[in-house]
Amino acid sequence: MSSTSSSSEPIDSPNVEPKRAIQDLLAVINNAKALPSNLKLKEFCEAFLDPQHSNKFFEIVSFPEESKEPPIVDIGVIFKDDKNEDLPADYEILEKTCGGRNADVNKGSGGKYVYLCYRRSFDSKPVTAASVIVTQMDEEAPHGFDIIAKTVGGNSANLNAGSHGRSIHLTVHRGTGPRIRNIALVFTGRETLDRSYRKIERTPRGRSADLNSGSDGRVIHLAYELDFDEYIGRFAEFSHLDSVLTRCVACICAGLFCYEYPVILQAMRSFSMLGPVPTELVSAFGYAVCDSLILYISYFSGEVHINYLQFIKSFFKDRLDSLDSKVVMRLFETCMFLRHEDNRVKASREMVDGLVAKIPACIRCRCQGAEYEFSTFCPRCEQISQTESPAIQVLVESILHETVNNVVVSKYSQFYVGKFMRSHRVDECFRKEMTNFVEPLFPAGHERLLVSALIVLCKFIGQPLPDKLSGKSEKIKRRIHALHVLSHILEESPQFFQGTSAAVVVMRRIFCTSFVDNLATVVPALFQTAMKFFGFLWNHFVFTLKSDLGSLLDICLLGMLKSNHCTPGQKIDVIEGLSLVFKTPQSIANLYYNFDNDIDASNVFESLVTSISKLTEGSRSENRYGLPEDNLQHAGLAFLINIMEFLHRWILSPRHSSEGSISSEDSISDSISVAPESIILEIEDKPSQVIEATSSQFLEPGISPTRRKKSRPDTWTIRFDTVKERKRMESEAIKISHSEKLKTAVKYLWTLHPHPSVSYIAKFLYNNSPLDKQEIGDFLGSAAIDNLFTEAQMCELRDAYVRLLDFTSLSFDEGLRHFLVDSNFRIPGESQKIDRIMKAFSDQYYHDNPGVFKTANGAYVTSFAILMLNTDIHDPRLRTGANTRSPMTKDEFVRNLKDVEEIPRAFLEKQFDAIVKREIKWKNEATDGYADDAGNLDHISIQRGFRDECRTMSRKCQAALRSSAFFQASYSSTSNKEIAKGIFSVSWFRFLLAITILLQHSKDTEVLGACLDGLKFGATISIRLGSIEELESYANILSQFIFAEDNKFKDASEISRLILKGEHQKVEWFQALKESALEMPEEACKLFSSLVNNMKSRVVYSGNQDALRKIEQDFAGEIVLKHPHRTFLRAGNLSKVSHTNKPQEYQFFLFSDLLLYASETYSAFKYHRALHLSLCKVVDIRNSERNLRNAWKVISPQKSITVFASTEQQKSEWIEAIQAAIDSVIKHRRIWMRHGKLRNAKPGTTPAESQLMSAFIGRSYPDDLRDQKSDFREEQPCKLCVRPFGVIRRKLSCSWCQDYTCKQCSSHSVEIPSSRRKRRVCDSCYGFLSSNLRKQSSGDSS
Repeated sequence: MSSTSSSSEPIDSPNVEPKRAIQDLLAVINNAKALPSNLKLKEFCEAFLDPQHSNKFFEIVSFPEESKEPPIVDIGVIFKDDKNEDLPADYEILEKTCGGRNADVNKGSGGKYVYLCYRRSFDSKPVTAASVIVTQMDEEAPHGFDIIAKTVGGNSANLNAGSHGRSIHLTVHRGTGPRIRNIALVFTGRETLDRSYRKIERTPRGRSADLNSGSDGRVIHLAYELDFDEYIGRFAEFSHLDSVLTRCVACICAGLFCYEYPVILQAMRSFSMLGPVPTELVSAFGYAVCDSLILYISYFSGEVHINYLQFIKSFFKDRLDSLDSKVVMRLFETCMFLRHEDNRVKASREMVDGLVAKIPACIRCRCQGAEYEFSTFCPRCEQISQTESPAIQVLVESILHETVNNVVVSKYSQFYVGKFMRSHRVDECFRKEMTNFVEPLFPAGHERLLVSALIVLCKFIGQPLPDKLSGKSEKIKRRIHALHVLSHILEESPQFFQGTSAAVVVMRRIFCTSFVDNLATVVPALFQTAMKFFGFLWNHFVFTLKSDLGSLLDICLLGMLKSNHCTPGQKIDVIEGLSLVFKTPQSIANLYYNFDNDIDASNVFESLVTSISKLTEGSRSENRYGLPEDNLQHAGLAFLINIMEFLHRWILSPRHSSEGSISSEDSISDSISVAPESIILEIEDKPSQVIEATSSQFLEPGISPTRRKKSRPDTWTIRFDTVKERKRMESEAIKISHSEKLKTAVKYLWTLHPHPSVSYIAKFLYNNSPLDKQEIGDFLGSAAIDNLFTEAQMCELRDAYVRLLDFTSLSFDEGLRHFLVDSNFRIPGESQKIDRIMKAFSDQYYHDNPGVFKTANGAYVTSFAILMLNTDIHDPRLRTGANTRSPMTKDEFVRNLKDVEEIPRAFLEKQFDAIVKREIKWKNEATDGYADDAGNLDHISIQRGFRDECRTMSRKCQAALRSSAFFQASYSSTSNKEIAKGIFSVSWFRFLLAITILLQHSKDTEVLGACLDGLKFGATISIRLGSIEELESYANILSQFIFAEDNKFKDASEISRLILKGEHQKVEWFQALKESALEMPEEACKLFSSLVNNMKSRVVYSGNQDALRKIEQDFAGEIVLKHPHRTFLRAGNLSKVSHTNKPQEYQFFLFSDLLLYASETYSAFKYHRALHLSLCKVVDIRNSERNLRNAWKVISPQKSITVFASTEQQKSEWIEAIQAAIDSVIKHRRIWMRHGKLRNAKPGTTPAESQLMSAFIGRSYPDDLRDQKSDFREEQPCKLCVRPFGVIRRKLSCSWCQDYTCKQCSSHSVEIPSSRRKRRVCDSCYGFLSSNLRKQSSGDSS
């Protein structure tokens, strides 16, 4: 293998003639020693340089058509010793190695007789590359490669099968590069390969590609021969271009496939040296770069791959004006292909920056504040300024113009969106289809290239995850990388992707459709990246993508919160992410106004509050699975309190008017009905090519996306009442369905709804999970409903119901499973009803997946056959009793369907295998279908259930996105203060319920304090909105809590009995609050806030003392920590340098005034030392000093210690916490010194400053606490070591500060100002009187 060299060597200046470029390339070729013998690279270059033979250049690769051998299109694995494995037709088996030996891959290892086979054909895509992966080491097939997972007989295609070697599999790639002409096996070290072959020596991750790796067998490698003649011959198609440049680029491209890195590097330089090159040749070279890199993924090391990335970045920048959509997609795909995260991120971002820099700058539209490109004014502004017609008439015409434009673009896009979703890989067919899609929509070249890049990245974020999830998975890393690049694209060009109907359609139908799977995922790292991206989208694109982002929020994110299988950690990620999205009162008001107060939208805000409230209360599912939920409750509570605070601030804000005003276009255009149904139906009948005929009329740049303006009431109040009435009506219908029948409930809705329709009834049945699923199935399967629906209406109802689902890109068994299991109904028992329901499903699947079946009838018959197969195989009743019979075989299943429109046997066999492997099983609502009979769940079952839930959420969201594709709802920003009434009306009870449960059961001081804040916000909001009943509820909970705290030493049952009697309400403030709420609302708010603040102080104080008492118990009474002015801050394991200069681990405790460390024994902590922070100074120690890392020193007259942490982060956290505590205690000392006094000071004397500083440490308990709190009635401990006095530890009075300390803490004598003799003083006075803290003392006096 050729050695690599640096790519940083200077490249000659551009615009060099082609002859010079080939001369330089030939010079390097002449020094190469191992070029493929069939490449003819030298002959190409010499023919190019010889003017006499220039016209015979392509004759080097030409030969008679009939002599061409078909390329290899399939490579398989066969076990020759397995009688069930037969060589398929048209396949050839590789019997011999290149040296004529037996080609058993497992030879010498004692395993199975494993052979390779292959098939040749001109009718299928040829294999263009192959690789080997060690699946046992979690290696995945590189992007674009297909793993050969099964042998021809259906066994695992592990090449080391039967041996004790590693699990190894082959992978193949079918692309646009040179085709594989032949394959061979070579026993390395025993046989010699022909120079036309290249051996696969390494896996994509750099491991050995020995097919017998890990076993005792012989070292054997796979090799292949490429068909370079056919590849170079493709350049003859460019005969219409400059023949010199064409032959030059052909030589350069050939040099990229030579497997010699110096030659490859020179080929890249030679192309860079050329001047202007036609677009076709630039694309051909770009493809050659990407195709050659695919070959080298299993040949060169990572350094070469990085140099490839650098060249791709340079090539993209230099030739950007000559690139087309396909090659741009191919270059971004190659960046995804490589594994080097940092380099590919940098390359991708720089390529994006180069594209964005070419997009014309956007200007702000005068008429509606949106961003548009290409023109000084948007067409609406220009038309308004130039016409004499009334503005309203021009506005109506403009809106209708936009409507038709948007509908045309949406209908045209629908065909290609289906192609996009059904494409399972990014291949040449995908690139051609997407190029055909974007070219008519984006006439400007660079805009088209930017959209092409976005589309190919969207395909990457939508690709399926591996079955085995791992942090090392390249598929997961690739999706995360693609999300980062997409985020960069939208951050750099938000105006462009919101400026035209075409760009908005791409965002809605391509981007949002692909983004769904990244929010509904079980992979935490992927979800966290997507969650951050969602926050950006909501903040910058919600005015364009209202319905789409609303569906993502409602179905995916809130679905996560409602999930019974989602982990608490991921739910916390959801809540924290939403906290960043909705972080202002305006964002909360807009969320409610645009969704809950929109008749046509779902109640997103109410659902959000309800979901988080249930988590805060302590959800059943978390307890059921035994997963931790404390942090989840804290996150949920913090979110709810923030919402209440935002609502409180919204009411108080002087910027919001009581009448209210709505920004954006609501004032005029709300009353205009657009998108007439006749226009939509007419365009539906047109072919997809309608865009060509209408682009000149409807695709003018600057037209804003269509706003969905359905008829709705004009004021907020009327809309609120309408939504409230609809909720009440649907809630009553659900109650009727439970008490009577579903038919009665539907009739109730049909009678009372102002505009009844079967589509509304279908949505009601689909969206309301409390309805009985079996009844829904019976209702949908009915032929007609007496006195309600005719047979035609029932058929329309079923069609409307299945249109709420999306089966695009799903395999037939997956689509049927989704329909039967996750569509909110259960299949009825009557055969005729089943028939009608399956007919509706078959029609919709056929519509969503054209090409799978020739007619909808084929889907219908196959769906029935699968239903019967599922029962026949998995129903245990057919295996017991008198009716016992054998399950249906694969041949019987295929034979039953042989007469149905020539359905391929392979397709039917795939359906059979899928049903055998996994039963279509309806979930038990009590256990979600994943628990055993006893209701128990293991971790694997939980994870499987979560993945299934994510798939269901994804499909539902896809369907919601598709249903709103033709209209764009307007997202408005409101300043109406009255909106607070609606927000509070749907949320106050959920707030109160969550707070009540936590106040009754939580002992966490932080939680209780937050709950009290919530009560304060809830009550003051109630007062200001005049909601007296809600106020009484909040006040009642507060009075209960205060009563319980005042009587906490009583028995709990006695407290409950007194509360039930109403004793807690027999307080003066309770009645005063109710009386003042209406007459003096501000006084009532002050009264309630004062009560809450006082109670919160008591709770926090009590919690601090409880924490101190708990730590005292951990020390078995060895120390006394409780003190009214002391709080516990943090604890952790740190190491201290001992007196022998050796590290020793201790448990450190940091309090507001103490740093204490102890050693841990089997039963308790053993006290070592307590350092008072008012005496301490923290000094950082650099890592180079004394061979200590992450160390610092605490200097104190008590004792100076050197401490070090395990990590730099832990060190910085501890130093910051200690220094903050020191600053705080010194601040409090200064305040205390203004009024402080010595313990036994004589009247009229003024204590010295150093005396007061020391006395601050041993300050006495307040007298009121000594009388009220039993904890502080006992004698204070030693003020320095905090150990209690006793018979052994006698107390001594300090001669200077007059405080009591133990003998150990009074070990120094010093000359004090009041005496000429040295006297014993405590360590703190010694420190203040000596030079150790003199500087600090002078700092305090200042």
